[in-house]
Amino acid sequence: METCACFDPGYILQLLIGTQQARALNTWLNNELKQIKPGINHGFLSQNDLIWMKSGNGILFPKDEKEGLKNISGCMEDLLISLDGIRGLKKSLESFIRILASGARFIRLICPQTDLPVDKTRTHLMVRLLRSILMSIQSEQILIVHPLVDGMDATVFWGNTQNEAHLVENQGLQEVIFESLAVGNADLLIKKANGIKLPGLNTSYFNYCSFNNLPPDKKTPAALASLFMFSGLPAVDGLDETSLPLTVFSLIKARQESAAFSPVSAMANLNLHPAVFSVIKIAPDIREMVVCLVNLSPNPLDFTMETEKSGFVSGVWTDLVKNSKVEVKPVWQVELGGYDILWLSHSI
Repeated sequence: METCACFDPGYILQLLIGTQQARALNTWLNNELKQIKPGINHGFLSQNDLIWMKSGNGILFPKDEKEGLKNISGCMEDLLISLDGIRGLKKSLESFIRILASGARFIRLICPQTDLPVDKTRTHLMVRLLRSILMSIQSEQILIVHPLVDGMDATVFWGNTQNEAHLVENQGLQEVIFESLAVGNADLLIKKANGIKLPGLNTSYFNYCSFNNLPPDKKTPAALASLFMFSGLPAVDGLDETSLPLTVFSLIKARQESAAFSPVSAMANLNLHPAVFSVIKIAPDIREMVVCLVNLSPNPLDFTMETEKSGFVSGVWTDLVKNSKVEVKPVWQVELGGYDILWLSHSI
């Protein structure tokens, strides 16, 4: 547990509201925190993913296929943070403590919408205060920033990646995925992926996608594959695992077992075909490379690519979805069925 002043709730309260006023509020806060026993369900994540959780990251899926697909419903609560004087601050802290006591795994911070200019400095301190509270009670609950205010750049919360929110919501990703599948074109996904810039190894993006009121169909595996390919922590909602094709569980297992899919792995677009979302992902230890292709259209595709020009090597690769070997030649003839998925892994 960190003990330096920058992680002390009392110190941050002083910066927010002044020394004298902070003393009384800090005394109240400490008394409230003594009663908190966060109900963390460690079974929600695999043991490998818990390694990432200690630095604020993880994968929101079970560790084996038999457990089914965990939706995020019931695991996340929203917290509207207020900077409206001491009264607003205390109200925010009371709501935060209530959520801590409920055992919610993920806490999404929502900035209030207002016509006034955003006070980035005080908002930044508020996020640091909530993070320091989690550290003071040694909780593994995760803070997510959801910056709804126009002009509020998510990067304002990153700081040194040690005293900020663990994750920043990747806004608009869900709409981009569904729109790309609707038109059968990868341009929007490529543009979105090009905008992903990871700030460090201790923080990442929260990639959320809701399937509420959308019954599983032949596009569902392609939608999930596209979601999983983005750097960050993927989360889904509204899926009934009993009606999902087996391909989905193969994707979940592949993502969990491959280091190239860690929340902080590097990724780069390949731009192989207008209808194909394709990226290269590199493990943080630079020991594994994964090439991911998703056909966003219902039409079968057949195209040629030169592997060296695309940034990866020819040879025998492992198909992570089908658990088979694939020979990738210097000039490779790629064949994909409608909404087909190809994830190939290779040791570097």
